[in-house]
Amino acid sequence: VGIPLLTTSTAGERAPGREKEALMASASSETSQLLEEKKQSPKYRPLILRVYEFLNPTGDGKIDTWEERWGAYFENFILLLILTTVVTFALSTLDSIENDDQARYVFNIVEIICTVIFTFEYFLRLWSAPGMDMENPWTSRLKYITSFYGLVDVAAILPFYVDLMDNGKRDSRTTAIIRVFRFVRMLRGPSGDEAIKTMNLVFIKKGPVLLATAAAAVYLWLIFAYLMFSFERKDETVVDDIKMSERYGSMPNSMWYTLVHLTGDFPLVDYT
Repeated sequence: VGIPLLTTSTAGERAPGREKEALMASASSETSQLLEEKKQSPKYRPLILRVYEFLNPTGDGKIDTWEERWGAYFENFILLLILTTVVTFALSTLDSIENDDQARYVFNIVEIICTVIFTFEYFLRLWSAPGMDMENPWTSRLKYITSFYGLVDVAAILPFYVDLMDNGKRDSRTTAIIRVFRFVRMLRGPSGDEAIKTMNLVFIKKGPVLLATAAAAVYLWLIFAYLMFSFERKDETVVDDIKMSERYGSMPNSMWYTLVHLTGDFPLVDYT
């Protein structure tokens, strides 16, 4: 009879010890969870990571942080500035505005303000690029500089500084071509990324068909160019002060004029 009583007493003494161990394990788990939540909080995360998230919002509809919320607003603000600079540059080419000193002054001020903001944004993106890979900061910055959007970001600010070195002239053909890339910059963002991904999938899935179509177009172009060269190279008819023999006297010239016709233009003369 004494043995069971001793066994029951020993089991009763062990029960509180197990409960204490369970409580300690639970407290340790809660502490680890609190530390993990603290690491995920904005106050704990490095500033460079927060800036990276601000400049690169996910756009998946799940905006959980302050950076992503205001980053989406900032992205729309930049797109508005891009559209503003494109419109002002287009309007500045009008004779009525080009000869108006006051209008040109206003447009120049708008261009300066927008370019300063674009420049600040570019260097901010360059500085925060390690947010994509904190272990290799300089490699991340180099990837951004040589990436498609990195080059487009440079193209968005380059015309202003090129014109500035050229005594402030804004009618340079080179900078006018570069300004076109500001339209490309409007593709930055979740919607633009989705469109580019869709186009990429189309090229991947339908690549052979598109390649065959392009090859057929080139073959037809060469055939028609050779026919025009064969029949018109000795034609001395003058059209717009240029002889037909000069237009089609060689294959390169014939290819150019044939391409013009194939893309929709039509001749105002009768060929031989």
